[in-house]
Parts: sequence; structure tokens; C-alpha cells
Amino acid sequence: MLPQNLPYHNEFRLRTTVGHELTNLYQINVLELPKFAPGRDNELIEDSLEQWMYIFRRAHGSTPRELLKRLTDPIFEEVLEILQMIHRNPDERVRYQSRLKAEHDRITEIQAAEERGVMLGTIRTLQSLLLFPQMTKDEYANLDQATIEVLIAQLQALLRSRS
Repeated sequence: MLPQNLPYHNEFRLRTTVGHELTNLYQINVLELPKFAPGRDNELIEDSLEQWMYIFRRAHGSTPRELLKRLTDPIFEEVLEILQMIHRNPDERVRYQSRLKAEHDRITEIQAAEERGVMLGTIRTLQSLLLFPQMTKDEYANLDQATIEVLIAQLQALLRSRS
């Protein structure tokens, strides 16, 4: 993709023609696997990026034991275990993907519950500031998302009008 004289890892950023960088928050990293040379076979690879490049470059045709001899980060034991499982059995791959989806769904549910808790706390705080009676736990539990949002907007408007 890039000229052969460039290294395997190149970072591109937004700059003016005179070299003034617009932002350091946006960059494109290009990794070229064919250009990566991992060095001698008996040396450990310490650099994190080089370890990943080594995995991508050598995973096909190498055993996990051969690969792990060169890698220092323990995460690669798990990575190689997952790759083996996925490669071995399509049913295991489906189970693995289902497990990942379930984990993602659980995280999403936790985030939604946290967000709901913050919103209910906002209602409670606004009611307190307005000297309104607090709702019961059951009343809070029966509120749907749309009602919560409307109630917050109404309480905030009422608080602003009293200020």
C-alpha cells in the first residue's frame, strides 16, 4: 500500500501544508503485515504492537506453543485459546459469539440501570428542592423512560420558574 522504504507501522495525522497539526485526537494508523519482520526466532518480543503483529503474521501455520515462546504478555494465552477454539469447531464459534453477545447485553443492561438510577436521583433531588413529597420505591419502579424524562423536564421548568 505504501512505499517499501517506509516501516510497517505508519501514523497519519491532519496537518496543514506547512506542518501545523490541526488536532492530535484524530489519526490513522496503517499496519502492513508483509513488512513486519519479527527478528530472530529465539528472541522474546517485548513491544505490545510487535506482539500483535507477530500473532497476525504467524498464527496460520504455527502452534500456540510456538507462538507463546516469543510473546511476553499473558493476554496472548487467552487470545490463542480463543483462536484455537474458533478454528476447531463451528459450533464452539457460535457458542463463543453467543457468550460475547450475552456479555455485551449484560453490560448494556447495567449501563441502562445506572442511567435510570441517575435520572431517578435527579427526580428525587428536584422534588426535594421544590419541597414536594418524595415518591415511594414502588412509584419510582412503575415509571417508564418516557415518563421519567417528561417528569424531569417538568420539575426543572418549575424550579426555574420559582428562581
